[in-house]
Amino acid sequence: MVEKIRGYLKLIVFESKNGYRICKFQLEKDKTHFIFIKGFLLALQPDQLYELTGEFVYHDRYGENFEVKELQQIAPRSNDEVLKYLTSSLFPTIGSKTAQIIIDYYQTDVISRIKENTLELKKIPGVTTKQANIITKSFQVMSRDDELNHQFNQEGLSLQVLSLLKTKYNVDQIYALLTKDPYSLLLKDNIPFKTIDKIYLAFKQDPFSNIRIGYYAWYLAKEFCNSSGDTYLTLQELTTILQNNFTNLTKEFILAVLKYIKEINVLIFKNEKIYVAEIYHSELNIATMLNSLNSTDQYDEKRIGDQLEDLTAKKQISYNKNQTKAIKAAIYSNFLVIIGGPGTGKTTVVDGIVNILKKVYKQSKIVLAAPTGKAAKRLREKTGQKALTIHKLLKYDAITNQFFYNENNPLENDILILDEVSMVDSLLLSQIAKASLNLRKLILIGDPNQLPSVACGDILRDIIQSDVFNVIKLEEVYRQEAGNDILELSYAIEQEHFEYNLLNKKDITFTEAIDSHLILTTVGDLYQKLCEEKAEDYNAIQVIAPMYNGPVGINMLNTYLQNKMNPAYGQKEIKIGHRIFRINDKVMQLKNRPELEIYNGDVGIIIDIKKDKNFNDILLIRYDNIVEYNKEMYYDIALAYACSVHKLQGSEYDNIIFVIAKSFWIMLKRNLIYTAITRAKRNLYLIGQQNAFLYGVNNLPKKRRTTLQEVIRDECLGD
Repeated sequence: MVEKIRGYLKLIVFESKNGYRICKFQLEKDKTHFIFIKGFLLALQPDQLYELTGEFVYHDRYGENFEVKELQQIAPRSNDEVLKYLTSSLFPTIGSKTAQIIIDYYQTDVISRIKENTLELKKIPGVTTKQANIITKSFQVMSRDDELNHQFNQEGLSLQVLSLLKTKYNVDQIYALLTKDPYSLLLKDNIPFKTIDKIYLAFKQDPFSNIRIGYYAWYLAKEFCNSSGDTYLTLQELTTILQNNFTNLTKEFILAVLKYIKEINVLIFKNEKIYVAEIYHSELNIATMLNSLNSTDQYDEKRIGDQLEDLTAKKQISYNKNQTKAIKAAIYSNFLVIIGGPGTGKTTVVDGIVNILKKVYKQSKIVLAAPTGKAAKRLREKTGQKALTIHKLLKYDAITNQFFYNENNPLENDILILDEVSMVDSLLLSQIAKASLNLRKLILIGDPNQLPSVACGDILRDIIQSDVFNVIKLEEVYRQEAGNDILELSYAIEQEHFEYNLLNKKDITFTEAIDSHLILTTVGDLYQKLCEEKAEDYNAIQVIAPMYNGPVGINMLNTYLQNKMNPAYGQKEIKIGHRIFRINDKVMQLKNRPELEIYNGDVGIIIDIKKDKNFNDILLIRYDNIVEYNKEMYYDIALAYACSVHKLQGSEYDNIIFVIAKSFWIMLKRNLIYTAITRAKRNLYLIGQQNAFLYGVNNLPKKRRTTLQEVIRDECLGD
């Protein structure tokens, strides 16, 4: 419930880089009563009366506190309040004697009369010119600040953005930015484009200015690349996108806008291709790093052989020819790519590589990393080595959208091993390149047949196809016993012409289901049966599908399975938006929260729903640890009876139920089918239409348009 409170700032308890504060606040009507307030509160000054609009919430550490949505300064009224105000830190050098002189001069309405005519201060006997100027300047700044706060409140603009601006600029600088070119902030701060655009229009700027349409071109080009996976687009494509978003734009006007945006270097025009500047430079950064590492070291071959023998005896393992080749190449090659399908022992090789490198490069700092928390966790479990997410390795700050480790502050690690590289996009590998000035050896591990990154680039495939670097392919299968049907299917999918009979298999069960209702009931019955067999071990069974929407999409599957496996029947539940969560529901974490040791893709179970002191619902979810979710974290989770193929990339389950229907046709591609089936370790259940499966297997994904291969070759020839 929205409420208003009045009072004074007494103490700043916590303050973040972007102006978010938790403060101790003294209520006006009860000077003995303090409460904690929180929000973007840089405008709050000590000893000033404020009216705050917001709502009371409960926090585990601070108890009941007030979440501020709007704030307004209230001018002091009584002469006692005015005296306190004028002698505050807002007016340096103004003591109680000078303040009393001013009060005696005006008698009533002191503050409003000063504001009406600050020049009159110089006429007051006993007030020096310097003191009058200090008061005048302070009132001018506060007046501008109040105007800014008021305009943001009136227009419904983000106080978070305003607080962030106030951490960097004074009021006059903020006005200059917002009335000229606020879009330049996009290149410095983590502020969404639509938020900046709303601010630009709120300050009554021309909606068809070169600045606005030009930055819209940059934004739309970036959106296009991240949705298509391409690293560039053509002039015709960008023109069409702009005309679809802005009616009545002439070609001449668009060309003038593009000329402007080209001049400020946020779009780069080269060889009839248009690049977003940061994407263009990402390919250059990657190529420079890889070519600089493309060298070999000399090392005693007999000694390596002895160390490998010791390792195989210690691990009681026998490496095959290509695995041995990969481990040796990791010592000789300063840049190496190791690829392989499921079950070929990629993580076994990584473990072997780390053990040997520790002996060969004794003073080196070796680090393992992966693009997701789930993939990093799996790498840790399989190798026994410490592994981080790439974002954690580079110390990404979500508030500032900056990486702590960069070209000016490089990583100390000199050997880096990256797993699941097919999931890494161009911009992220570029961040690694910029932070890797001390790197002496880089090893990339992945499966190029899996889905590429969600964002732009096709890194692993481009590096392999450049034909410049040492690439070793692991082919011999070790994951399960020879003749495993899932692995045979995965290798059949890799072939140019798919030939494989899905029927009468030991590890694969295909169930033809034509209509949506039959698919849902078949999935539900099988899921229930497997849960009973596995004693409800949710982590042993996972349903996956290509799309969220549709009659058998992920959303519908989750609702159906929730009601079948965990119906209401009077137990505790909570409604968040249109979603319902109940005790015993299987859920997935959607956001990395390293401070709580949970990561995007982690699956847990809701074990309790309880009320806090403010009667807000708290969810207790069990992962490896138990995590409390307050209302600020509600949207961190989703039901996880069914998940997308993309979400499960980098994960494995003993039993996978893959729903494949013609209604998913737009998403059915060979690499998606391959990624889906290779999530299964023991049993794969296909439910849907066989012709949809065959369509997907034979539907090759559109090749992403990138220029990394040619940039790598150009860099290589340049050397």
